[in-house]
Amino acid sequence: MAQNRFIEVADQLLRRISDELAVPLEDRPSGVDRANLEFASEHVQAMKNAVAEDLLPRRNQRYAPLTRMICDQWPLRCGLENQLSELESWYMKI
Repeated sequence: MAQNRFIEVADQLLRRISDELAVPLEDRPSGVDRANLEFASEHVQAMKNAVAEDLLPRRNQRYAPLTRMICDQWPLRCGLENQLSELESWYMKI
């Protein structure tokens, strides 16, 4: 049941990232550049696939780059950064 909810939340975030990428940088609510959004999308998709296919690496072998990238490079203003960090944290605990 938790896995299904994780996949739903991941899909919502993938749609939100796609919506952000559809507009010019100056009009994006997040203010995040294309490269960072594409990286986030790829990582969310990889987490979603691992959960959906029940192919999760051991907890100590999971890598969590999104939260670090967000803290280092993203403006903290739109909420997308919080949702991505929460999803990544959830992934690390599954």
